[in-house]
Amino acid sequence: MSDDDLELEAGGGTVSKQDEFAKLQKQREDKEINHRIMRCNNDKGGRELNLGEIELTILPEKRIKPLVALRTLNLRRNKIEELPASIWKELPDLEILNLSNNRISFVPVDLFFIPKMVKLYLDNNRLQTIPEEIGKM
Repeated sequence: MSDDDLELEAGGGTVSKQDEFAKLQKQREDKEINHRIMRCNNDKGGRELNLGEIELTILPEKRIKPLVALRTLNLRRNKIEELPASIWKELPDLEILNLSNNRISFVPVDLFFIPKMVKLYLDNNRLQTIPEEIGKM
């Protein structure tokens, strides 16, 4: 049995080392997101949120939606593969969105209809095509 296959007894069941590591990683990620959102609300007046470089794999949509005054959202250098379509309508004041250096292959059209958007960074992703709606920004 390799170290990766090692299982631990926990509450009558078994938990692999990989499962335990994933759980700890998720807890660390949640704690970091909470800290950065709190800092956004306290220090930046709810206008700037930096969630860059914390290895996010999904966008924490439920935590970002309430930040309706958000103007700058930095999500660069994560591992995000998909962007939800629904969140962008909830952020009408968003001006700058940095999604560079992720794993995004598709961009939802709603992203191009944020009224105040002036800068959108999508470099170093896995985009195959960019919707023609980008010209309407």
